[in-house]
Amino acid sequence: MSHNNSEFGSDGWTSDSDSSCQSAEIDQQMRHYGDQNITLLLVQKFPMFALINILPALYMICEFIFVANFVDYENLLKLMELAPFIQIFSNQIQKALAQTCATLANKNILQQQIVAATIYYAYFIVACVLINVVSIIIGLTLVSSLYSTSEAKLYIIVQFCICPFINTFGVAQHSFWKIENRHALIFANQIVEFSVTFPVALFLLQKKMTGLNAIAIARIVAGVVQLIWSYFVVMRSPFLGVKYRGVLRLTFKRLSPFRPKFLIHVFTQALPIMVIQVTDSILYVTCTLKAKYQNLETVVYQTKIFRIQIIWLIKYLLEAFHKGFADVFEIIANYNLNLKKFRRIIQVISSSLVLDLIVGTILTIIFTAAAKSILRGVIPLGVPGLIDTDFQIQMTYNAAQYEAVASICLFWPLLVVTMLQLENRNVIVALVQIPKLIYGISFPFVADKLVGKNAPYFIVVAFGDAVSGVVGILTICYYIIRYKELARLEIMNEQVIEKQKLQAKSDDKPEQTAMVAVRQTITKMMEGEQVETRQSELQVPVLFRQSNISERQDMLRQSMSFSAVVTQINRESMARRQSSVAQEPK
Repeated sequence: MSHNNSEFGSDGWTSDSDSSCQSAEIDQQMRHYGDQNITLLLVQKFPMFALINILPALYMICEFIFVANFVDYENLLKLMELAPFIQIFSNQIQKALAQTCATLANKNILQQQIVAATIYYAYFIVACVLINVVSIIIGLTLVSSLYSTSEAKLYIIVQFCICPFINTFGVAQHSFWKIENRHALIFANQIVEFSVTFPVALFLLQKKMTGLNAIAIARIVAGVVQLIWSYFVVMRSPFLGVKYRGVLRLTFKRLSPFRPKFLIHVFTQALPIMVIQVTDSILYVTCTLKAKYQNLETVVYQTKIFRIQIIWLIKYLLEAFHKGFADVFEIIANYNLNLKKFRRIIQVISSSLVLDLIVGTILTIIFTAAAKSILRGVIPLGVPGLIDTDFQIQMTYNAAQYEAVASICLFWPLLVVTMLQLENRNVIVALVQIPKLIYGISFPFVADKLVGKNAPYFIVVAFGDAVSGVVGILTICYYIIRYKELARLEIMNEQVIEKQKLQAKSDDKPEQTAMVAVRQTITKMMEGEQVETRQSELQVPVLFRQSNISERQDMLRQSMSFSAVVTQINRESMARRQSSVAQEPK
């Protein structure tokens, strides 16, 4: 195995022939992303991707219903207060690490550098184990001490100590399966988790087991099933005569020698994605803590907590549909971006915006009409100490309507984040979350000053999506303008290729050479590569050669046009011919 000076392997590792052939097979499967009609692709792929995202949202809602209906009210409120922390340490951080490492691994796979991709895969597991250890410490020390009942303690221990490992080899693996075009595998994995957890919980409830113990043990059973399945998947081991034929394989020999600098690289790259994953949870925590330390009446505090929790669940459900479009957009845009098909990127941006707006509007209308019925199914009915259910539903109905309307904006920031990640602008990914964070953290304090203790905190979640939507649509406008310019450059490149083909038929070798130079120069500028020039060739400003990719592309569009390039080289070719004629002996 040979490698160059690139420590993180994106361009310096060789791969075995078997993995290369499998990578080529995946490329063949994904080739239609660059050929078929964009709108047709979006319509065909959306149902599968929507289901992949809807199932986790339904899982969260069903788990909340189980917990809410089979636990005493005091512990229910504590569990709702801890819900965002459970999400952060057992799910969201692992998903952020997986998404980052999968993106880095995918870049290596596209270059047939399979060994480098497996290195990222192995270090992802190491990074998750470190985070999971932190989660265990929090669960055993800080969290379990808050609960008095053994049932609540068992549930918390499962959520903080066992679920992080289950999710590391379950939900987090989906990011890696996506880059291998294994979406049916993701769907099957989620179906198994859903179909095992709740039937087992119902069975245990029939055996007179307490509610929290039932859901905790069911979670463990489903996790064991997932871990057994994941072993054969990630290790690519044959099982019952079937061998998983993915590109990536978990092998810890890639960790030798262990490089702490590589692990730090993974965490630093994942940090912006973590910010995205935990933003909503941070808003939830802010509102909950602000309400908790206001010395509110019990009824008012209960109403605030229930509103925030239920709106949070509604957001996850509605966002699942928009994530379906975002996932389809990602695979199509990623494929065409690697092939420099900028016109298709413009098409997929515009088509996905239109289709998502149509679907989002329909969902908003349906959900607004059926909100009360949905809320009656979500809000627990038999919890001792819970205030009048009809009152809770009435107080929560307006919150659900706000979130349903604001959900129309959910796709816009998802699209922007996807584009920024594809362009490897992770720092900007985190920066686009700042307006929503500032709004969400400051709103409860401002609302208390303006309205008082009865301020509607649920608006934080709903209007926070609107704030992200405004930032998202402005950034989308920038991307449309930018890629239209790149598409124009793509057309210019195609025109040069056509001219080159025509020149190849003639005997004018200097002209043919000149056209080749034009095409190579434009192609390199489109790709943002450095262009080495001599005095007699096309001159590119020094600043252009020292800038980053986006700055080079902008400078190219501002400094010269295709016609100017051709005119300059034609003049140089004419001057050389005249000079050679003048020097011929008479």
